[in-house]
Amino acid sequence: MPSTPQEVPRKDLANAEPTKDFFINMITRDISLEDCILDLLDNCIDGAKKHIYRKKETRAPGEFYRGYWAKIHIDKDKFSIEDNCGGISVADAKDYAFHFGKSEDRLKPGYQIGVYGIGMKRAMFKLGNNIQINSSTEAESFKVDIDVQKWKNKKDWNFDMSVYRKRVFDVGTKILISDLNKGAKDEFSVSVFRNHLIRTIARDYSFLILKGFNVEINNHVVTPYEFLLKESAKIKPARYSFTEDGVRVELAAGLADVKFNGGHKEDTAAVEYFGWYVMCNERVVIASDKTQKTVWGVDGGPVWHNQYYGFLGIVHFKSSDPSKLPWTTTKRDIEQTHPLYRQAVTRHMIGLTKIFTKYTTERKKEMEKAKQIEKDATPVKIHDLKQRDSISLPSFLKGVSKKDEIKISYEKPREEVGRVAEALGNVSMRPKKIGILTFDYYYKREVE
Repeated sequence: MPSTPQEVPRKDLANAEPTKDFFINMITRDISLEDCILDLLDNCIDGAKKHIYRKKETRAPGEFYRGYWAKIHIDKDKFSIEDNCGGISVADAKDYAFHFGKSEDRLKPGYQIGVYGIGMKRAMFKLGNNIQINSSTEAESFKVDIDVQKWKNKKDWNFDMSVYRKRVFDVGTKILISDLNKGAKDEFSVSVFRNHLIRTIARDYSFLILKGFNVEINNHVVTPYEFLLKESAKIKPARYSFTEDGVRVELAAGLADVKFNGGHKEDTAAVEYFGWYVMCNERVVIASDKTQKTVWGVDGGPVWHNQYYGFLGIVHFKSSDPSKLPWTTTKRDIEQTHPLYRQAVTRHMIGLTKIFTKYTTERKKEMEKAKQIEKDATPVKIHDLKQRDSISLPSFLKGVSKKDEIKISYEKPREEVGRVAEALGNVSMRPKKIGILTFDYYYKREVE
């Protein structure tokens, strides 16, 4: 029988493009309204940084953002945020600002907060359906009006722009969102949301606000928290840093003196401000943590107890490449398995925490004396603290000899000690601390 000729298949394509409804639902589902607003505020701050670098200004570190501001307005009908942070160029608006995702060539020096190129778009879609964006540099302006429902029905993903080859708006960017989504309308109708947002920004942007950046919410000027550590002849906080893979990690820990909103918290009311703070590029990512996200109850670390009243620790990750930092896309949580974060926890944060928790056990025996010593110590700003690789605190063990303790002293080649210090994440670590950490490491893994 003659063979049947085989049919030659024709080439074709299966459509794998996401629908816009699906895309919007996915990028907005797992982020809160508050975090969306913080994403927009991050863009203002990054804009200020870029504007300062573009002008090649030399500024004192403590006044780096002086003169820059962002103003937020919230009510049941609309949301707006505007700034004077230099504006978005027409070229950036066309090719980058509205693109879903950030390419590597957009990474700029200066410890920016924006990472993934999705924050502004995610926030806009989360908040409402009618969006107006005006932006001006010193030389040009543009305007974008987005009707979300009409945009969904377009085949392409582009936004229409009106471009002006001169400045027609004030220098900066303004985003106005109306026809709010139900969730936003409900939240924005009550003062509880606004008040919580003010407290969050006061805490999480405190280091930026203290450098001069001004934030207003419904004409209320946000006053930053000021995190201070107490210092005296008997109380010495730790403050040191190390660098790994282009990321500078700065640590400070000790006895807190927490001031915020022009006031001072005492006794149990301040407990919510104690714990570990994790920061990335000057933005608080995790605040006053007392859980397993940081050191509490993991890898030999103590579980938080109110006995540890007064402890404050800050670990700050800084890099000109924000993708190297251990934060999530919402910038409100930490990737706990990130190698650099694990290094910070196991080699640094747990050890500093244990020094303080051991002190609090002794403190209970002489509470009145301890309170006086702590009260007499001087509150010091974090950046004014002396460099120390450990915490020093008073002892209240009266009449107890050290016969149950043995002093270990030995010598090792300088090169080998230096390599151990490097492995521990601090090349300037004192030999005494290296000995303690290596002994604890062996004891925990081979003896306990």
